Amino acid sequence: MKQSIIICLISLLGINSYCQQRPKLSYVVAKQLATPENINKPMALLVKGDPARVKEIVTQLGGTFKYSSGNISSVMISVNAISSLVNDISITRIEEGAPLLKVMGDDTIRYLNNIIPVFNGAAPLPKSYTGKDIIIGVIDGGLDFTHQDFRDASGNTRVKYLWDHLMPDSTNTPQPYNYGQEFSAAEIDGGFAGGHLIASVPNMILHGTVIGGIAAGDGSAVGEYIGAAPEADMVIVSINFNVSDDQFLSSIADAVDYIYSKADSLGKPCVINISAGTYFGSHDGKDLSTQLIDNLITAKNGRSLVCAMGNLGYYPLHVQTNLNTSDTLFTWLGGSAGQLYGEFWADSTTMHNLSYTIVSDKATGGYEYRGELPYTNINQHLGILRDDTIYSVDGNRLGIITSYGDQIGNQYAMYYLVTQDSINNWRIQLTGNGVVDAYSYDWLTGSSVPSSVFFSPIDYYIFPDYTQNMCSGFQCSDKTISVAQYTNMNKYQDYNNAVQTFTTTVGALHPTSSKGPTRDNRQKPDISASSEWAFGPLIVNSQPWFILNQPFKIPPTAQHIRGNGTSAASALVSGIVALYLEKYPFASSQQIKNALISCSKTDSYTGTILPNIDWGYGKVDAFNMLTNCSTISIAEHKTSNAFIICSPNPTSGNVKLRFPELKSPATLIITDGQGRIIDERKIGKGTDQFEFTPGKKLMTGIYFLKIIAEQEILAIGKLLIQ
Repeated sequence: MKQSIIICLISLLGINSYCQQRPKLSYVVAKQLATPENINKPMALLVKGDPARVKEIVTQLGGTFKYSSGNISSVMISVNAISSLVNDISITRIEEGAPLLKVMGDDTIRYLNNIIPVFNGAAPLPKSYTGKDIIIGVIDGGLDFTHQDFRDASGNTRVKYLWDHLMPDSTNTPQPYNYGQEFSAAEIDGGFAGGHLIASVPNMILHGTVIGGIAAGDGSAVGEYIGAAPEADMVIVSINFNVSDDQFLSSIADAVDYIYSKADSLGKPCVINISAGTYFGSHDGKDLSTQLIDNLITAKNGRSLVCAMGNLGYYPLHVQTNLNTSDTLFTWLGGSAGQLYGEFWADSTTMHNLSYTIVSDKATGGYEYRGELPYTNINQHLGILRDDTIYSVDGNRLGIITSYGDQIGNQYAMYYLVTQDSINNWRIQLTGNGVVDAYSYDWLTGSSVPSSVFFSPIDYYIFPDYTQNMCSGFQCSDKTISVAQYTNMNKYQDYNNAVQTFTTTVGALHPTSSKGPTRDNRQKPDISASSEWAFGPLIVNSQPWFILNQPFKIPPTAQHIRGNGTSAASALVSGIVALYLEKYPFASSQQIKNALISCSKTDSYTGTILPNIDWGYGKVDAFNMLTNCSTISIAEHKTSNAFIICSPNPTSGNVKLRFPELKSPATLIITDGQGRIIDERKIGKGTDQFEFTPGKKLMTGIYFLKIIAEQEILAIGKLLIQ
């Protein structure tokens, strides 16, 4: 006989009516509450509500209130005390972090991204820019600060502060975070930070060292392989990639707060690089961790945050199901033993018009139906951690389906964890109205899916696709700069003077570069940069091992190692942002982003239809960014995130501009690369497009467009005249 176990979380908390309300708890917090052995476990949480009230409650319950930004607070509290937070009416949402983040991981790089003329101070730049007096924060697996590329001309470390999350609490544990150990530059130079090199996981500290070098290494070890901002100072946070789910994104937010606070104490602008990410989540940037990071970025000018898009461009992570009332559509989880996981997201209208079930199908020896659960809807799962047992038609248990329904704002999520007794294919089967986006590593596609000759229901199968395989969380925020990658070089000389060659094309998008857009159809990535292969510093004490075991990964000097992925591309862009901040130290995060994407470059690989889900707004161009995208302009502090789409672009004749509908009359201003106004056109209220002929005023070249109304810039764009 079929059995079903339903656990209502709020019955555990003594709030019987809560199951009918919008859940305040995320899926992971709910799981922790439902696990008795975790009841006394300390848990890192992000809490949305009045910070003063949150601090009061957390302190009373013996927890740690770390800090807040806006109405989101970072706290540490035991699981059994969470019920007091849920009960308080001023608190609207409690989340942990998302699943664990994963790392994503010369001189060619300086050339392709047009950094060399910035170093040289080429006209019209008034001087050379190298990132001097700028802080580059690196949130990664650590950094080998003994490498010569991270020391100044006097031999002193350029790392102003280092916080290691993996080291045990001690007298130098930073407050108010209350975990790990921190070291100042003086302590690093004094030899007190050696424990960091021991505590760090070898492959993680290698990743962080390479990333730090691509962003800010000065090349002094061998006189080459210089980073994008070789005179920038650094603040390093070595995060723990192996903590529980509830602590991870909370620790990322802590790291962002720590780095910006240290930069403030030094009186310097700051750009942070995060070359890590999680591929699960809402993919809309509305989680509390991302909102908190957004608040920190925008709290003051002189701040920016750059992050890697991810390296799953080749992987069908995403399924989008577009239903109407006559549809019953499905996608299979399967292909391996043990547990299978998937989650799907939709807006409130869709979720309330949707019914779904899990169906088990035989996967070997011929495809056939085995058993299923009844159809349910979101109201039967919202705020409920539920275990359902699924049986075959002849009464054998096939597996246990753990599910949870969540609501974040007007977005809903359903989480499914399938614990199977034997290998089967598991349909997530939907019927109703609306568009649903789902994410899993376990979708079946390609030759794993039979034809209708062998399994007739397959006619209703929705295949996974290659969009939205970017990282979730902060990568999806409008406040961050998310970076894709293209091939930097496809051959190099290794330690044994052998030439290593690869089939990728220099300048072309690398196939691993993850794609957008966000789930709510906003543009990502923002920009692309070259990596694959880009060389960064090699951990000093590992150089003999690589010479002996993997000489093909290192150049003849053995002081550096090849880096790749959007991790390296993100680090490069972070360094370029540092160059821009040296010239414009009071630029806002939005001004920095506008300059980066407005002064990007295009070529035969990017094409002219930009932005798109592969390249963003094109390839980063450091020199153009510093010379043609000044932050000194009318009401620039009010610049919106709107862009003018020019079609065709490039053009030699008429051009149509598209932009958000104007609420009042406005003026189109066209400037050249020196910032001189070349032409002005009036545009009427209610207009969302404008067509004109450039005429004799606009000769061959690049021009920059602004639509201004009442001293406010409403939209910006770039036009190439052939």
